[in-house]
Amino acid sequence: MIVGHENLIKHFKNLAERNALSHGYLFFGEPRVGKATIAAALANFLENGRFEKPDGLLADFLSVSPDENGAIGIDAARAIKEFLWRRPVKSGKRFVAISDAQAMTPQAQNALLKIAEEPPASALIVAVSPNAELLAPTLVSRFQKFHLSRVSDAQVAELAKSFGCDAKTAAQTAKKAAGRPGLAADFIQNGSFWLEAESLAKDFLKNAARRTFIASRLAEDEKLLDRFAEILLIYLRQNPIANLELTRSFLKRFSLIKQFNVNKRLQLEAAAAGDGR
Repeated sequence: MIVGHENLIKHFKNLAERNALSHGYLFFGEPRVGKATIAAALANFLENGRFEKPDGLLADFLSVSPDENGAIGIDAARAIKEFLWRRPVKSGKRFVAISDAQAMTPQAQNALLKIAEEPPASALIVAVSPNAELLAPTLVSRFQKFHLSRVSDAQVAELAKSFGCDAKTAAQTAKKAAGRPGLAADFIQNGSFWLEAESLAKDFLKNAARRTFIASRLAEDEKLLDRFAEILLIYLRQNPIANLELTRSFLKRFSLIKQFNVNKRLQLEAAAAGDGR
């Protein structure tokens, strides 16, 4: 189920029907607003005529995402090149979607740049990233950029209802997800994990004496840390002016944790102290 982004969907349907698609696009915006879903739905539309997330594999679609180390390396770039140089089987395009494209190594970005400079006629690449500035400017210049924003609470609430939530729970889920349908779906499907993350986030903000213990717990569990970060930022943004410096500090530290091999516990403790250096 695609939530929101009606104008963007209409635009890409029109381009596809007029055979006017470019060779490459960059979808950027906050996590969980639907960027990767729209990319997969476009591939499904080109192959099967339905603008919806495909139920199974598509013949002319390759989805690329970071490996277990959080990187997209040169081998993935070579696989993209090999895939794109084959002839389409069912679609008019050989379609590659790259999730978390900012995770591409410099070598992988250079390789993708060469592909984008002289793409095969049937090639279509969609790179997905939270921020266009996280990619090399030379690579970004080869793609048409589209920003995907948050959707309305009403639309997210309808998504929650489709999972079986009653009206009250759906409204509460939509408010907490703050316009990000992917986050709302994760709340519903992985409730117990989110309850633990939410409990730790509340405790982390209110109880300075427990922050070292909580930071140690989070440093041991990457998935719990990711959910903790999502919940914590939701709480901080409820009062954006008062929490401005603390929000900046946490964003800085979470970015360091995701990009580099740093001591997670120490980074979390520094963020809690408001140290954004």
